Amino acid sequence: MHAASPLTPTRRAALLGAGLMAFAAVPAQAEHLPAVDRLPTDPYQPDLLTGGPGAGDFDFLAGRWSVLSRRRLSRWVGDDRWDEARASAHGQVMLGGLACLDELELPALADQPSAAVTFRLYDPAARHWALHRVDGRTGTLQAPLTGRFTGGLFAGRRGDFRGQDFDPLLGRPVQARVIWSRITTTSALWEQAWSADEGRSWETNWTLAFTRA
Repeated sequence: MHAASPLTPTRRAALLGAGLMAFAAVPAQAEHLPAVDRLPTDPYQPDLLTGGPGAGDFDFLAGRWSVLSRRRLSRWVGDDRWDEARASAHGQVMLGGLACLDELELPALADQPSAAVTFRLYDPAARHWALHRVDGRTGTLQAPLTGRFTGGLFAGRRGDFRGQDFDPLLGRPVQARVIWSRITTTSALWEQAWSADEGRSWETNWTLAFTRA
């Protein structure tokens, strides 16, 4: 367990401000994950949670959460050792469910952020979400991941979001994938996987298990 890095009011404001900037800026042994998911049979079918086509997908994230963070200690070498730590998160829903902002605070590994802000914005025309994360170490806005939710109510729902991230270990960009699943009114699971071979294989390197605080 690592000591928590406190988030000062000044730093908190900087992170939240950088997250909101995304709104204005929008224009080894590996785990084999599925390729790009199939689209729903009827992409215009109303969302079962809200009655709308995608708006409100992240409403479940509103409020305060206790989070179990598990981060892989060594990437790309088939090492299955994980660092576990308790974290906290606070989510806010805006624009009638079209936007969601959350702040995550957690103990830090040497090369990992101890705080992060993620801003999510739904595009009704494109029918997908864009997820923008601000790294708490630098305050920089990372490239967005885009995707959508499929499935039925709550625990049957699954969000799949893809794009690029930068791996400091390899010193180059990698393909990134984030999955939201096991969604209920009091819990949810977030999983991040990276691919160093253009999506042919994936390695999960970070999971967050959310429990309502």
